Amino acid sequence: MRRDVMVYLSGPMTQYQGGPTVEENLAAAIAVHHQLLQAGVPNICPHLSGLAPSAWTALTPAQWLAYDEAIIDRCTHLLMLPNWPNSKGARHEYRYAVSKHVPIALNLRDLLGMVDSRGQSL
Repeated sequence: MRRDVMVYLSGPMTQYQGGPTVEENLAAAIAVHHQLLQAGVPNICPHLSGLAPSAWTALTPAQWLAYDEAIIDRCTHLLMLPNWPNSKGARHEYRYAVSKHVPIALNLRDLLGMVDSRGQSL
C-alpha cells in the first residue's frame, strides 16, 4: 500500500433529478474505493459514511462541507467520480481542491497515471 499518496473520492451521494439513486451513488463510489485499494492506493471515500442512516441528519450540509475541506487538505489527489458535475457538494470539493492546488483526476485511469508518474510503482 502506498504511503506517499492519499486520494479523496468526490462524487454525488444524494439523488439528483433523473440521476442514480442514493444507493447506486454509494455503490459506485465504494466500487472505486475498492479498486484503488486493490491497486495499493489509499483513499478517503466519504460515501462510506452515507451507509449509516444517521449520516443524513447528524450534520448540516455546511458541517459536511467543512469536514470535506479538512480531509481534502490532507490528501495528495482528488478523484472526481462519474456524474460529479450534478452534485453541489462535489462541485464545491472540486473548486476547493483547485484553490488548494490539489491535483485532480477526472477518471480512474488518469488518477492511476498521475500517481504512477510520481516515480513509484503501484
